[in-house]
Amino acid sequence: LAGCRTALGGIESGRAFASLTGSFLIAGSRHVIATRWEVGDEATAALTEQFYYHLGQGLGASQALRRAQLAMHEDPRWSRPDLWAAFVLVGEPEPDPPDHRWWIGILLVALVLAGTSWGLVRFRSQRLRS
Repeated sequence: LAGCRTALGGIESGRAFASLTGSFLIAGSRHVIATRWEVGDEATAALTEQFYYHLGQGLGASQALRRAQLAMHEDPRWSRPDLWAAFVLVGEPEPDPPDHRWWIGILLVALVLAGTSWGLVRFRSQRLRS
């Protein structure tokens, strides 16, 4: 939501869904990016461009927002936190990405077995020669 203070809406009083953000969530949006305070149009456009770039790279909404905010922080034009830190992701939590580290264990076992096999073949061929 490219409007100022769209993340505010009475969460403390239990009226979060009465806000503009809540309306999008009730309507079926899984996530909404909203702001906690007023931000300028240029900063919003720059952050939005970065967000959609990272989203297009296959990142989830929370990671895309994080990368967009980091990119803004690293750019001298937008490095002030008040220009990018107001943006928050509201909605359903994203599932954790699958853990592919188990492949590392399988690869290490395969390498050890291959090395052992190669060593045994060399040992046997040397014994046969002698």
